Amino acid sequence: MLDLSYNNIIGNLEGPLPWLHDGLEFLDLSNNFISGPLPKLLPTLIIYLSLSNNSISGSIPSSICEPTNLEVLDLSANHLSGELPRCWLQGSSLQLMDLSNNNITGEIPPSMGSLTWLYSLDLSNNNFYGELPSELKYCKNLVFLNLGNNNFSRKIPIWIGEKLLNLIYLQLRSNMFDGNIPPQLAQLTFLQVLDLSDNKLSGSIPRSFGNFTGMTIYSILNDNYEFSLELDSDTLIYMDSLSLVMKGNSYTYSKILGQVTTMDLSGNNLSGVIPEEIGALRHLSNLNFSGNHLVGLIPEKIGDMLSLESLDLSSNKLSGAIPQSLSKLTFLDYLNLSYNNLSGRIPSGSQLDRLDDPSIYIGNAYLCGRPTSKNCSGDTAAPNSTSNYANGSETSMWWLYLGMGVGFVVGFWGV
Repeated sequence: MLDLSYNNIIGNLEGPLPWLHDGLEFLDLSNNFISGPLPKLLPTLIIYLSLSNNSISGSIPSSICEPTNLEVLDLSANHLSGELPRCWLQGSSLQLMDLSNNNITGEIPPSMGSLTWLYSLDLSNNNFYGELPSELKYCKNLVFLNLGNNNFSRKIPIWIGEKLLNLIYLQLRSNMFDGNIPPQLAQLTFLQVLDLSDNKLSGSIPRSFGNFTGMTIYSILNDNYEFSLELDSDTLIYMDSLSLVMKGNSYTYSKILGQVTTMDLSGNNLSGVIPEEIGALRHLSNLNFSGNHLVGLIPEKIGDMLSLESLDLSSNKLSGAIPQSLSKLTFLDYLNLSYNNLSGRIPSGSQLDRLDDPSIYIGNAYLCGRPTSKNCSGDTAAPNSTSNYANGSETSMWWLYLGMGVGFVVGFWGV
């Protein structure tokens, strides 16, 4: 084992490097200042290789496929470019591949479907394009799949929901996927994070999305999500990280990733109504449908989502009244209903009363009540109706007495 991570090492990995001998199983040079290309030859017995957060450039050599014992490959946050090698072989031991935050381009090679032991695949923040190869459906052990911030296109494949049944984290955000969202995704019963935001998806939200068991009931995975690797007598822990938009801001989750449950479909061209079945997701903490063309009412059953901390339905075409059931969401600390066609009195309640920012409701011309400055009809008259009646009665009595006095004087004078 050789661990020189988090130092100030400079230089490159070119030329003869005697310490890269065949007996080396664990090599961690992450978080340094290493530059230049990747070495063309790697130790044949290497199991764990991390060169992340350096300045390594050039393409990934085909020799990366040769160490058949390799289980963890982390080359994230470098300056790698070119296309992925197509040499991935059946029988590879690779379980975790992180190539995120580089400049890698091209399509995902179909040979990656031979990585049947793959547990985590992160290709986010690169320049990949094209459609997802159907061969990836053979990676049935995938738990973590992050392909966000690329240029993938075509439809989201149906086989993701039908074949990758162990998925817990699925992020496809900021690509160019189009067409309808496949309802088959709801077959991913363990799914806790579904992020399809900022694509070109159209059609309606599938009603089957109320069936995600991982967002409905509490799971033991919520407490402890991590990837462990046995190396002789040592147990090595590797934690995936994921950047998500929560409560209006972007956060990166790693250690507490297992506690995150989110559904983000924002920034698409979705239409139709919000399905009532969404209310069954009682363990969901973040729901974001903003920036679409959704119509109809906000379902009353959203009030059943008792774990909800963040709800964003802004910039749609929703109409009708805001359901009073939102006041039951005691954990809700971020709400955005702006720029819709909502109307009526804004409901009150212990939690809603704390969300007193008027921008939550801006862009809804027919909403009234606190925290907006617009009063609802009857708000001024109703509290003072008793006093107004008393004032009116008192005025009538004065007129009565005055009339009686004038009548008496005129009558007496006339007689």
